[in-house]
Amino acid sequence: PEAVGLLGLPGPDDLAMFEGALLTLMPPQEAADYRAAKAQFAETLGFGVEELLGAVGPELLLVMDQAGSYAAARLRDPSAYARILDRLVGGAKLVHERREVLGQTYHHLQIPPLAPRLPDEVARPADDALARRLTELPGHLYWTREGDYLLFAMPHVLLDYRYLTDKRSL
Repeated sequence: PEAVGLLGLPGPDDLAMFEGALLTLMPPQEAADYRAAKAQFAETLGFGVEELLGAVGPELLLVMDQAGSYAAARLRDPSAYARILDRLVGGAKLVHERREVLGQTYHHLQIPPLAPRLPDEVARPADDALARRLTELPGHLYWTREGDYLLFAMPHVLLDYRYLTDKRSL
């Protein structure tokens, strides 16, 4: 590896403890807005923040090596990850493709454009054609699994990762 960054993700219990402390310090309207945003997240995606943190973490790595740059997220609970993916694809009607290449499964998730879900004045700024166009484009997420980790990157980086002969455990 040429460079590695590590971010520790909280678990569901850590989040509850943090929220308990934070919400007592917030003004009532901000606390209500926070709770509403969490509820909207769960309603939109089909799973809550706590469930996501129960499935993924505690490590989130950013790695740069001969293959390129990629993120690696440890799975706390692989079965919870599978349930979240099923709900995300089924509930949000996202396009999810799996491809087998040289015995390895690669995933592609197409994320719909952000613009239809944002208010017009936010989603389509009249004076910024580039920002307007970017909010109208779908997003794409690519990943594969390596042991206890999900590796997220562009497809060519994920394929190049397979061909690395000098892999070192981080």
